[in-house]
Amino acid sequence: PWAIYHSRNAKRSNQESEKSKVVQSIASVIQALPAHEEIEPIIVPPQAIVDPIVRKLSDALQLSSSLIDEARSILINELETLSGVAKGLTRSNDGLAVLGERDSEIQASLAEVERAREDPRVSRLQKSISDTLEAVFNLWSTDAGVSSVRSNSSFSVGVDETEKSHIYDIQALSDLFKSITCLPSDQTLISLSPGPLLGLVCHAAQRQLTASWLSLAGTLIGQLNPPPSVVLNETVLNVKSGPTPEAVGIVAAALPMLLECSLNAMSPPGAMEANPDIVQEFFVCMDRVRPSLLWDPLPIMIAQDFTRSFYTLPPGGLDALMNCTVTALSLQERYSLVQACNFICNLIQRSSVDTALAAEKDHLIQLNGRRIMKAVLEGFAAVAPRSVVPNLIEILGTLLSRAGGGLGGGGGAGGAVAAIWIREILFA
Repeated sequence: PWAIYHSRNAKRSNQESEKSKVVQSIASVIQALPAHEEIEPIIVPPQAIVDPIVRKLSDALQLSSSLIDEARSILINELETLSGVAKGLTRSNDGLAVLGERDSEIQASLAEVERAREDPRVSRLQKSISDTLEAVFNLWSTDAGVSSVRSNSSFSVGVDETEKSHIYDIQALSDLFKSITCLPSDQTLISLSPGPLLGLVCHAAQRQLTASWLSLAGTLIGQLNPPPSVVLNETVLNVKSGPTPEAVGIVAAALPMLLECSLNAMSPPGAMEANPDIVQEFFVCMDRVRPSLLWDPLPIMIAQDFTRSFYTLPPGGLDALMNCTVTALSLQERYSLVQACNFICNLIQRSSVDTALAAEKDHLIQLNGRRIMKAVLEGFAAVAPRSVVPNLIEILGTLLSRAGGGLGGGGGAGGAVAAIWIREILFA
């Protein structure tokens, strides 16, 4: 049956893929124009390329209550096309300055784009896109078929036909969210802020938690904490990093929602073993609530992230997260276990390098360090898969170096405290 379904959709998929590529090429040509000259080809009929897409999306939403399959097909097609436009209008994707550009040149270009975005016609288009995407998202987040799609689904054995028929929906939404949100240096006339989109994802996860929503949430959190922009100022190379206070506030509001629905879903006995995709994406998402640097050229840079958000959770929130993490260290599924190891290592490391979080880090390790050590030693004793031993060794090294007071810098008190735990556990 899937072969028939796939055959029927292959032609549509190829045609729409070609359409998206053509539109992306057109948009890339428009992108080369000065920002104020981009407005007409993007918005003003008859040459406008974005407005017709938004209208078709709105029309498909009107059909969704009566002609479900037809509406879904149109929505997927137009979301893919809009994603192509967004990609074409985006200047770059790596957050690095084009070689030879000066800080003044980059700032002038960004200022020009910002002025064009303040045009009333552009503002109306942005709101129209945002409202339409919210309607699509609300429709699909309550669709049982779409919500049941696993984040790692593919056209392979083990994925039933119902799930396969909704894979295109999730792919289209995910691709568009990634394309239409961007780094500050890559902002376009139709770029949307990841903050409101993250709010949509959080509410969808609260309605019905899936790995897909957690994956999207992680992507959007990453957009709120972009890698450093490298600009040339005369002969000096400047690295600018760290989320804005607004981004910190957005993540601080989203994190409790994601934690509540995720921990509720994973807390029943056997739930984590039965839903490895949710466990994996949950810890990937949590790991995004920390720095997103291309490299660590200056130690002070890595303290400028969302790590503090974990310590400002409502009472009991961080304790519940750590309980879940320690439990995950006993899982047999490799990918879930690896992500749990990465999260706990990064949380301790990032907390340790920020002097302002020294007291919080010490309290975290005082309450949970011995339990984490016990889970690591049990993993070495063949509880965990052998392929995860390097990750357990990394946790062991982190505890040995960071379990002391203050910053716990490299052994010393940290190693002594961890050594006591090891002796107590082994000879208990």
